[in-house]
Amino acid sequence: MNGCSVESLFKGLMWFEKRIMTPIFMVGVFAILSLAVVAVALRYIWGISYQWQSDVMVYFFIAFVFLHLGITERNNSHLKMTLVFEVLSKYSYRAAGILRMIAAASAVVYLGFFVYWGFSLMTFARSIQRVTESRALKIWPFYLSMIIGHVFFLLWLLYRFKVDYRAFIDKSPYSTALLARDEALVDTTEGGA
Repeated sequence: MNGCSVESLFKGLMWFEKRIMTPIFMVGVFAILSLAVVAVALRYIWGISYQWQSDVMVYFFIAFVFLHLGITERNNSHLKMTLVFEVLSKYSYRAAGILRMIAAASAVVYLGFFVYWGFSLMTFARSIQRVTESRALKIWPFYLSMIIGHVFFLLWLLYRFKVDYRAFIDKSPYSTALLARDEALVDTTEGGA
């Protein structure tokens, strides 16, 4: 694959996240919070409680959080420990770049295993028809959302690795907000990536 098609792939992924995933996340979290308010009102005003409500709130909230992982990474909002990188980059640009790429590569390997074993877990849960405690929901779709979210996370980590590698080779500054803006994926240099 050449650089232009890789950039196009990630621009398409960004469009999908912005136009499809983010609205789903926003509507879903609003619906879950609304259900929580209704559940509290039912319980404390009318003394009615349904077990399925807590399962729906917990499992759907977790599913939406998983689906938002890629967006969080792209926006550089994911939890990171950068102290060692920041201190090292003041003394040795090359060593800091190597450390950053090793960390990204390690995360990619970990997420690869996570997705692989998550798929096995999902197929096992589907085969035994595992359900939530209230028996209102099947578990496997939530495992699927976990896998999808981690695949998006993995793709953005791969893109970040590519960008860091390019900065390492070109001896340009490492950007911490490179993926946060839409313009970040548009290559403004002559000849593309």
